[in-house]
Amino acid sequence: MRKQLFTKFFAVLLISITFSMLIMTGNVQAMTQEQTNQDLNEILETEEKIMMYDAKTNETTEVDVEELKQVLSSQTRVRGGSYDSIAPYDPYANSNIVNNAITPLSANSAERVTNTYNFPNRVTCRIKAQTTKNNVTYNVYGTCAIVGPNAGLTAAHCVFDKDNGNAAYRNWTIYPGCNGLDSNGNPIYYGTACGWDRVYYSNKWMETHSDQYDWAICVLQSDVGNQLGWFGVQSYGSNSELNNVGVKVYSYPGDTNYGFYSDARYQYTTGEKITSVGDRYFRYSGWTFGGFSGGPIARTSDNYIVGVHYGLVWNTPTGVRITQEMIDIIRSLN
Repeated sequence: MRKQLFTKFFAVLLISITFSMLIMTGNVQAMTQEQTNQDLNEILETEEKIMMYDAKTNETTEVDVEELKQVLSSQTRVRGGSYDSIAPYDPYANSNIVNNAITPLSANSAERVTNTYNFPNRVTCRIKAQTTKNNVTYNVYGTCAIVGPNAGLTAAHCVFDKDNGNAAYRNWTIYPGCNGLDSNGNPIYYGTACGWDRVYYSNKWMETHSDQYDWAICVLQSDVGNQLGWFGVQSYGSNSELNNVGVKVYSYPGDTNYGFYSDARYQYTTGEKITSVGDRYFRYSGWTFGGFSGGPIARTSDNYIVGVHYGLVWNTPTGVRITQEMIDIIRSLN
């Protein structure tokens, strides 16, 4: 009898403990999920702010977007031209330049650009910068596109190190039309290699590192665009207009897992068409690798950039859409 009572008591106790643990576990999950979602939603639902960081003064200020729009709108009415795009510029458009030759790397992969002098290859730039982790200095690589006389367009994570408190990478330098290294290990490129003095970016990337806001516009230390030209840039008013547009991304991969040089010395291109579109991003067909980050995603028909390569999302190449605010900033620098 005593044994049966003990057995029943133990069973009831075990059931009570298990039920209590289930309740506690459920509350922790709900609190954690609710807290995370609440913070993220508050950030995403707030109005985006465009920030400008000046490396010379080490000051960060907010850009008055409305005032900028009014000034540029007045200029557009006087000068004419399109409000939602910036035309490409090729100073050698009338010269006798042979068509660009592209050598396939492998099936379903990227193709190496063997003639980086041709347009727009010469205005696609290899980025080399440095960061320090655990007292060790590392070189990092990415891609930047020239979009004005002294304007460079890239990804925010190619300018700021999100793993180091969003600090700007050191010794950040672009090499336009880079096509390998010489015998001393120096890049072979066109025009002027340079860094940046100011950079524009979204506050939401700094707060969330979301792929939808991963863009940056750098004010370069040289008017290299006047030497080599620049890409056109286009924003789209609706998602449907952008869907199925043919595109190519130009970049400097350094993914050794796929046979690329770790120093991202050569330019490659890939892409086919945009397959799905969101308000701030799009996905496109092709196959990209580490180092493609920041690469210009341009319409194959006319070299207008419509997005900036972020990386793979759900194993699919993803780009940050060009917005009207980005167009306004670039135009204000011209």
